Amino acid sequence: MHTRGRKITSLDPAGPAALGGALEAGDEIVALDGAAVEESVLARALRGEDVLGSLALLTVRRGGRTV
Repeated sequence: MHTRGRKITSLDPAGPAALGGALEAGDEIVALDGAAVEESVLARALRGEDVLGSLALLTVRRGGRTV
């Protein structure tokens, strides 16, 4: 089964995801904290609208495999 995720089209080069190398343009986020992604929840988490300093576990597909 192929879960449809949300494709990352670009990253802020000065942002933590790009600087840390954790995410790359073209990656597909398929889960957030173990649950299938919902666009509104994912958007809030990525914009930092959740509790400041909280952590989110992303499941990412890159090049056809989960990383």
